[in-house]
Formats: sequence, structure tokens, C-alpha cells
Amino acid sequence: MDNISEHRYRNRLNQLMLQAMTLDCNAESDVDRLRQLERLEAVSLTVQQLTEDFKVQLDPDWLESRVRILVVEDDACQRNAVVAGLRTAGLFVAEATDGADAVNYLHRAMSPDVILMDIEMPFCDGIEATTLINHIPMGGRVKMIAVTAKKPEELNLSSFDGYIQKPFQLSQLIGKIREVVEDIDESADELEKRAFAK
Repeated sequence: MDNISEHRYRNRLNQLMLQAMTLDCNAESDVDRLRQLERLEAVSLTVQQLTEDFKVQLDPDWLESRVRILVVEDDACQRNAVVAGLRTAGLFVAEATDGADAVNYLHRAMSPDVILMDIEMPFCDGIEATTLINHIPMGGRVKMIAVTAKKPEELNLSSFDGYIQKPFQLSQLIGKIREVVEDIDESADELEKRAFAK
């Protein structure tokens, strides 16, 4: 970030903090609520401007060089740990809280290269979610890795491209991702090397 961009960013951040300080959660009259709404809209506009600033600075080559991972895990602590570890390794990571959330993600966002799918989840488990995802047209099937405490013989893994048993180390998980990513597209070899270089 150059000096001008940093200066603009700090000014907008300061503006956002000052706007947030004026918010009053206990507005009682319609006039007070209307003022609150105006303040919230101002905060929203500032956040939008900050977002646009960062989008302009985002290097598209950097984004394209990252293997995209979707982590599907209902346990927030486990999910956060995996997401943080993969991001530290230089991967582009999104997250979903269960199978239904993963299916919704694929309908509204850029398709990942690999989905790390927990198997035992409430509402929509990993097997059911994988079946649904395999029927979503995505211009080539996304690679699926089953992530579970169950042993492989206890599962039908025919819909998955890989399997890793909990507990696992981050290096094992990244090794498994590398294994399935190598099959995605040979022409993307160089991008994958850059993604895994960290």
C-alpha cells in the first residue's frame, strides 16, 4: 500500500470510527430512529468505500494464483483453526457452517477448487451435501475431501476424491489438498506451485 492509499485508508477508517461513536442503540422516538437510520447509512457508505479501495488494490494475479478452498465444518473452533491455518499457507479460503450452507455458497459465489467436507453435521450432513453439490453445474466437478473422525471402512467414499481422518496436522491436510489439486488442470500447474510455495 503506497503512502497516498494508506493516508486515504486511515482517513476513511477514522471517519468510520467517528460515525460508529454517534450511534445510539436506545432511540425511542421516530425522529431519533430516523437519525439513527441516517447514521447507519453513513457508516454503510464508508464501509462500502473502504471495500472498493481494497478491491482496487487487490492484485487479480494474486487471487488467481491461490487454490480456492471451501471449509465445511459445523464446529466453529475446528473451522476457525483450519481456515486460519490454510490462509497462513497462502490459500484462498471460504467457509460454511454445514452442508446446506455449503450448497447455498456454491449457488451464489465463485466455485472453489476443493471442498473440505465434514461428514457428521446437523441439518444436512456431508454425504447428503456432497450428493447435492455433485448435481450443481459448475463447469467441471469440484474436488471433494471427506474430513471426519470415522474410519474409511465406516463410510461410502465413492463420491469423494480424498479422505482425511480427524485428528490431523495442517501439513497432512495441505498434502491431501495438493494430491487432489494436481488432477484439476495440468495447465494450472504454475499457479498451484505458487499457491503452495509458502
